[in-house]
Amino acid sequence: VEVYWRMLGWMIDHVDFDWVVLLSAQDYPIKPLSELRDMLEHVEGDAILSARAIDEIPEADQRVEFQNRYYYQYAEAPNLGIRKHLPNGTQKVLRSGARVGADVVNRLQSTAHVYKFPDGLNYRVGRRARTTPFSSTAPCWQASSWATLSQKAAETVVGYARDNADYVSYYQSTVLADESATATILCNDPATRVADGDLHHVRWSNALSGHPDIFHAKDVDELAMSSKYFARKFDIDDDAVVLDRLDDLIARP
Repeated sequence: VEVYWRMLGWMIDHVDFDWVVLLSAQDYPIKPLSELRDMLEHVEGDAILSARAIDEIPEADQRVEFQNRYYYQYAEAPNLGIRKHLPNGTQKVLRSGARVGADVVNRLQSTAHVYKFPDGLNYRVGRRARTTPFSSTAPCWQASSWATLSQKAAETVVGYARDNADYVSYYQSTVLADESATATILCNDPATRVADGDLHHVRWSNALSGHPDIFHAKDVDELAMSSKYFARKFDIDDDAVVLDRLDDLIARP
C-alpha cells in the first residue's frame, strides 16, 4: 500500500493523466484500450471500486473475517528458524498443530487474535485495538485491491495519507491492508464519488486457496464474453498461447 501511494504521488507530480488503473504483472487486457478509454470518459464517478462497509456485510463469516483483519493490531509471530531443518512430515504436523492451536485461541476469547496466513507464511498475532481510525460516520471499508482512480481521487488518497500519519501507522499493523486502506479513504470522503465496479475478470474455483484461477488458451471464449477490461491471473511459463490469442482478439478492427 505504501508503495502504491508513493507511486500515485509521483504520478501527480510528474505525469499529466486522467485515470490510473492498478494492475499486477499477472494481469492482461481482454478488451481494446479504446473501449476502456470510452468507458472512462463517461463514468459517473471519481473512482471505480467494488467496496462495502465491513460492519454492514450481511454474511457473518465474511464480516468477522474483515473485522479480524482491520480491528486488530498485529505483529509477526516469532520464527525460531528450526522448522525448515525438519523433515517435511514433521513440518506438516507442526503446521497442523499450530493451526489447531490458533483456532482454539481465537474461539476462547476476542482480545487477541491469531491470523493464519496460507502457503507457509508466518502467522500474525494481534491484539484488539483500543482505538481505531473508524467511526459511525467514517467506517472501515473492504474492497478489491484493483482500484481505478481519477487524478482527483489519486490526489485525495495521497493528500490524506500525507496529512494523517496516525491512519497510516494504524494500517501498517493490520493484515492485508491493500483491501481496505485506500478504499476507506475514498469511500469516507464526501467530495469523492465512488462508482461501484471492477474492471477485472477473475475466476475463483477454490476461494479457500486464496488464489484465483490461472487462465489458459481454452478460456479465451470465456474472456471474450466478459464485460470487463482486464483479467487475472496469467502465467506465461504455464501458458503463453493464451496471451497471443488475446492479442489477436483485441486487435480485431
